[in-house]
Amino acid sequence: MSKVKNKYSIERRYITNAIARPQVKNLGVEFIVAHETANNQADANAHYNYFNTITFSASAHTFIDDTTILEIIPLDEKAWHVRYDTPIDNRLYGDDANDVAIGTELCRTGSFNQAYDRYIWYHAYLCKTFRLNPMRHIVAHSTLDPSRRSDPESWLEPNGVSWEQFINDVKRYYDDWDTEFDNDVYIVKSGDTLWSIAEDNDMTVDELKALNNLNDHLIYPGDQLVLNPFSTGKPKANLKVDGYLGPNTIKALQRYFGTPVDGYFSKPSLVIKAMQEWLGTPVDGYISEPRSLMVEALQRRFGTPVDGFISKPSLVIKELQRRLNRGEL
Repeated sequence: MSKVKNKYSIERRYITNAIARPQVKNLGVEFIVAHETANNQADANAHYNYFNTITFSASAHTFIDDTTILEIIPLDEKAWHVRYDTPIDNRLYGDDANDVAIGTELCRTGSFNQAYDRYIWYHAYLCKTFRLNPMRHIVAHSTLDPSRRSDPESWLEPNGVSWEQFINDVKRYYDDWDTEFDNDVYIVKSGDTLWSIAEDNDMTVDELKALNNLNDHLIYPGDQLVLNPFSTGKPKANLKVDGYLGPNTIKALQRYFGTPVDGYFSKPSLVIKAMQEWLGTPVDGYISEPRSLMVEALQRRFGTPVDGFISKPSLVIKELQRRLNRGEL
């Protein structure tokens, strides 16, 4: 039996270079900025050595490779990982990232899968430690500085991982942080029955939930135990996937988020407010024009091209319709 929260250890070895580490306390931790190093040769320790000797202001709190999670700056101190002259961090979170956010860096060396698993685990650890919501309080560097940066998608996507999958993977670790698992028991689902291979016994969903205390989750076979929700409790839609944001799609959104159902976006709109809160963008009930932060966030989450516009037909609306039909955003 092992706990998710004990899966990895964290090494804390702090740099002493005052230019990269000013040893100034931050103003608390309000969110996390995900980065990747864009260096094919340097692991976590190499980045420690690099930032301990640089002569300009740049740094991040934590570097993660396929064997190590290394914090080089204490999490209660500032690090220089996002430019101060970019306004988006203030719009999204009310302050500058260097002052209220932790910067994490994914290294490119070694096994991507092993580094990535540590990377998502560590983000879940930060969310648990600082009481953050993984769906709202993790932001890509590319979102905060879009004219200059494309990370961490610049390393995630070449390895087959979308931003949406990254956030969902963090959320799975977060949800299962304190749950214990038996590595010898695998569960598969067939209809409404769950089959325990190790026990050679079939159980109903409710029986398995009661037995394993998995809180609406099930285990699938694999090299690692992965938890996936089998029931969202959300209504499923029956939408035509056409990419147009018409009354039926709006009604489906309203049902999904539990707001009044009329098929219209009032001004301000309760369902838009609900979506903005869900996506972690400013909450005002309006889809701003011509470029919308909410639409950009939705496009990133769904892995469609990011431009902040809803074209006609729209790829992001098509994906939204598909997910509403499954009852799971």
